[in-house]
Amino acid sequence: MTAIVIMAGGPAERVPPVDLLRRKHQNAVWIGVDRGVYTLLKNGVTPQAAFGDFDSVTEEERQWIKDKAFPLEVYPEEKDETDLEIALNRALLEQPDHIYIYGATGGRLDHLFANVQLLFKGLKENVPVTLIDRQNRLELKGPGTYELQRREETYFSFIPISSKVEALSMTGFKYELDRHTLIQGTTLCVSNEIIKDTGMVTFEEGFLLFMETWDD
Repeated sequence: MTAIVIMAGGPAERVPPVDLLRRKHQNAVWIGVDRGVYTLLKNGVTPQAAFGDFDSVTEEERQWIKDKAFPLEVYPEEKDETDLEIALNRALLEQPDHIYIYGATGGRLDHLFANVQLLFKGLKENVPVTLIDRQNRLELKGPGTYELQRREETYFSFIPISSKVEALSMTGFKYELDRHTLIQGTTLCVSNEIIKDTGMVTFEEGFLLFMETWDD
């Protein structure tokens, strides 16, 4: 298996055009979550699996989804996991090379922060999980060395998710660091830029949210 694409039920205006995503993820397995199922079907993508309580679709839309006759798992509204967490858990069981999640940003901030926390699940299973919308690409990283490609009009921000990130070094960036201790509660590593062909990020302890962002 190569990749799994999960379409969650966030605001449609934050999701890249589905036609573009189809070309980008040609050989991927698609999973729909709640209203994300409706989004995929309306754009000609039949997901291989679908999960949710479907509280974000109208009764007419829900019936339209059911009439498509494909695997659909409906859950009660009151449960211990969000619809997206259920879908991500199921995707991780397949041990794909990568999981891409769309429709998981924008709208309610509690959903956004919860979805960022879900990235720890991929880290635990050694499966890269990426949250993407029209302006942002987010991945959570553990200690290691990472090479990032320069992209025009793209900013790179690094947010500590643990209380501190030890021995953080950054080269090839406009603002470089050398074995710095980055603590929570600082904006030191926000809105950096790669000024060479690639940028290198290395750290020895902690968890760091890698963010690529660009203006809409």
